Amino acid sequence: MLKPDLAKLKSKTNLMLESDAEVVTAHLLDGRVVRWKELVKLGVSANSLAALTRRGDLQRIGWGTYQLSAELRPSLQDSETDIDADEGNMYLEQFAEITPKTSGGVICMMSAVAYHDLSLDVPHEVWIGLQHGRRAPRIEYPPLKAVSWRNEKALTLGVETRVFQGTEIPITNLERTVIDIYRYSSRLPDPTLPRKVLKAAMEKPGFSRERLGSYARSFQIRDKIFKDVELVDMIGNVPDQPRASQSANRCIRLPHGHDGGLQFA
Repeated sequence: MLKPDLAKLKSKTNLMLESDAEVVTAHLLDGRVVRWKELVKLGVSANSLAALTRRGDLQRIGWGTYQLSAELRPSLQDSETDIDADEGNMYLEQFAEITPKTSGGVICMMSAVAYHDLSLDVPHEVWIGLQHGRRAPRIEYPPLKAVSWRNEKALTLGVETRVFQGTEIPITNLERTVIDIYRYSSRLPDPTLPRKVLKAAMEKPGFSRERLGSYARSFQIRDKIFKDVELVDMIGNVPDQPRASQSANRCIRLPHGHDGGLQFA
């Protein structure tokens, strides 16, 4: 009776494996990178996940993170997503590996500088902003550098979402990245970097002086930003933005309390 029982058990195990494989495939068909725990929450057994990894259905991307193998994702090969045209694509792949491991974390500082193409320096670490009290996860590679944000609005103000193969990546936008570089300039090896990043940002077609001013006011670094914006304007080489036809094209400050923050006239 033992052999028939073993056969039944094996058959039952195989059925469970294939059932779990269907769940995993459906959940990861868009190419997203997920943590092991996320798949377990879907009802997939740990044994099935181990078996699917062994037979190649799942690819281990990093410590505790997995992705459906490329062979099982034909839809991604047939059609390219818009994100492939993004100039930060080379960084998004790395960010997509980190994001699932950092609950509520935001890609920021030098990583955002690299993504927005504001410097020729390639960061050796992935910078991530975390709510105060949260610890950065232990990751073998790439190394992380965490910034603790006490103010909750820092997690949302000027933060946009990029999507890489189904994984959502929160990252500071162009203007917010400039603000953070000024806020944490003491952590940077080059004291001239904030001004260089500001100048590079101001040369970008999508740069908004109004947004920069609003963020500067929110994070209480308005005066510091104002002085350098005015200096960059005086130096020149920055595309004209909507302002009155005064020869100086000078940056002016509005009275405190004005919602626009920094404006230009």
